[in-house]
Amino acid sequence: MTNHQWEDCENNKIDRLHKQANFRQNASLGDISYVSAKDLDKNMFAGLGTLEFVLRKENIIICCDSGTEKSYLS
Repeated sequence: MTNHQWEDCENNKIDRLHKQANFRQNASLGDISYVSAKDLDKNMFAGLGTLEFVLRKENIIICCDSGTEKSYLS
């Protein structure tokens, strides 16, 4: 396959899996608001976005007060 065909197949696969997952929210790293009140570290989230923790078989624990958008962040 050419690179273009391969990319189309991969994009279609991602779209299909995304639809099958039935996520309640459509979120991305670019949608996160890093205002000082939330005290979120943009560099930490950028590092998590690489998904290296999956390759290292590490877990992520998100803990904060109720109503702080933990589900959205995860």
